[in-house]
Amino acid sequence: MTKNEKSDDNMSEEEVIKNKKLTNSLGLIRERVNIIALVAIFSSIATLTTFMNEAPVWCDYYPFSEQGWCNPLPCSNQGMETIECADALFRGEKSYNPANLRIETLQADGLPTTSFHIDDSMIISINSERDGYVFVFNLEPDGKLINYFPNQYCHEPQQGHVQAGKPLIIPAMDWLCDLPVTGPIGTGTLIGVLVEETLEYNVLPLVFNKHIERQHAKSMLYLLSQQLETLTIENEEGEYVPINWSVKTADYKIIR
Repeated sequence: MTKNEKSDDNMSEEEVIKNKKLTNSLGLIRERVNIIALVAIFSSIATLTTFMNEAPVWCDYYPFSEQGWCNPLPCSNQGMETIECADALFRGEKSYNPANLRIETLQADGLPTTSFHIDDSMIISINSERDGYVFVFNLEPDGKLINYFPNQYCHEPQQGHVQAGKPLIIPAMDWLCDLPVTGPIGTGTLIGVLVEETLEYNVLPLVFNKHIERQHAKSMLYLLSQQLETLTIENEEGEYVPINWSVKTADYKIIR
């Protein structure tokens, strides 16, 4: 032991306490540094993953295009219109409609039509070969998205219940709500979803009564597709099984 070193026995109680506090402080600093380092690592991984998933421009060029690093998510292309996103998620190869869900738009007198004027009220006829509960989203001509049905005025579960082979008219004559056509002029798209099981909560955590602006609408559509593919429900045996669902789209026009 050197002259400058002291054993605990030769230290005063005050010096021992100071040394312990210093040791604890250094340990706390090391722990915080380790935590910060881990957070930085995970943050970097998450940022890199997001960057890759968004398919940066250089992914289109050799040699990056050959590496398989880029895995673009549907609708991640910044230049993609909202209607193109809906097509990519719910039409063509992505179409999934085991219930043979069908959507038809009607005018106020109940006759079929696909053309509406601004401030008209839309009526929707739903047909299905399976029982279930219907949700309708409206992708408007300007790319905005809104939860068309159920909404803040029509939201009772039985209002959206469709029986196999029996048309469901939305809204019914005795409902205190309507489906307004707000514009602008152009082509809009209805996205109808049928869920066969009774759910204690809505099919989406995305049920909303305000318009979602076009820059966010694509994200909402993607979340809708993911929710349908991953949502589960507890059966009588206590097991969680995927819900049974179908999707169908229908275009309409808003004219002068």
